[in-house]
Amino acid sequence: MTVSSPAAPTGCPSCGVVVTGRGRRRRVLHDVPGVTRVRIVWRQRVWRCDEVGCVRRTFVEQLPGLVARRGSITTRAVGWAIGQLRREHATVHGIARQLGTSWKTVWRAVEPELVKLAEDESRFENVTTLGVDEHIWHHVDPRKRGPKELTGMVD
Repeated sequence: MTVSSPAAPTGCPSCGVVVTGRGRRRRVLHDVPGVTRVRIVWRQRVWRCDEVGCVRRTFVEQLPGLVARRGSITTRAVGWAIGQLRREHATVHGIARQLGTSWKTVWRAVEPELVKLAEDESRFENVTTLGVDEHIWHHVDPRKRGPKELTGMVD
């Protein structure tokens, strides 16, 4: 699917002067998988600031509702991935496979959102009892795979 924003006058983020369009570049984004992998081709606008004293010469369009700055996974797919991690016990590797991207790409997109969720104190509002679940995570030498034991907290 190809998407693009409508042409409209835009100001330079540094100096505010109306900028000149320099065309569009193609960015391939990964979206929530369905029966097949979904790829969105975003025709991202590129602008040039002609103001002599401006430090910013060129810059590109940002649509945070579509994708994070310099990201390649849509915000909708990030939400889907977090849901898979939280409710379906998916792995980052499994999500990367479904999105057709790498583990590192998924983790770079998901980690900041997980940090925000972890800092939200309202998630403890309805918790009345907290349980502790301890078990052996693996039976391999800890020098190869890290600690054997895992402690989980359950509300």
